[in-house]
Parts: sequence; C-alpha cells; structure tokens
Amino acid sequence: MPSKYHAILQSNLPFGIRLKYGKRRSMLPEVALQMGHRYQPPDLSIYPKMLWGQEEMHITQMPLGVVEILSPSQTLDAPTQKRQSYFDASEQSYWLALLDLQSVYVFQNAENCEVFMHRDVLKDRVLDIELDLREMFA
Repeated sequence: MPSKYHAILQSNLPFGIRLKYGKRRSMLPEVALQMGHRYQPPDLSIYPKMLWGQEEMHITQMPLGVVEILSPSQTLDAPTQKRQSYFDASEQSYWLALLDLQSVYVFQNAENCEVFMHRDVLKDRVLDIELDLREMFA
C-alpha cells in the first residue's frame, strides 16, 4: 500500500517533469501498460509529449521509461522482476525510487544503474532529463 511519502513523490515527479519538459515529455501515473497478455501499472510512465486523442484504458504504446517508487513496506523482489520485464519490452530507462534512503536508481539496462541521492541532480542521459531531487523529495 502506498505511503504518504510515496504519494508526495508520485505527485512531485510529474510536476517537475511538466515544469521543465512539458513541451516534449508527459509523465502519467498508474496507467495500465499492456505487456503481452497481462497489464502492468508502473507508478509513473514517461512518454513523448501526449496530446488529447482517443481514450485508452490499456495502453499498448510502451513508454520511454518508467518509475517505480518503493514504499517502506515493500521488498526489492517485485521491482527487480518488473525492471527486467520493462527492458524486455523495449523500455529505455527505469527509475527505482527508495523512499527510506531518499534516492533514485536510474537504470539504462536491467543490470547497470546510476544512484542519485536527495541532494543530487538526477541525470537520465538516455531520456535527456535532469531533475533536482531536493525539490522532488521536498
């Protein structure tokens, strides 16, 4: 179950993306991504700028990247499995936010990552995104 800080980060990240990258990126919360015969809803999905059009209940277009926020009650097992499935589905970037450590792990493949702490500027070189984590963890 998402916690208070999970909810805060889940609202701060899309706000930060919209302010800085709104002309070229959209960040969608909790959308059901259709991955084969199942649906997987990441906490946040990063897309090229999306315009209003036909409504979709299950999105078949894979995002450029996804963000999973690990609540204190969760273990690393589920995000580890999800990370591999996202990269298998052609994701370009996967962010794992650890609330207890106020850190974000940015993966460009299933094995290698860069770690950014709450005082750092997160730099996702693949998606060309930079976010000041002091503002995101505020």
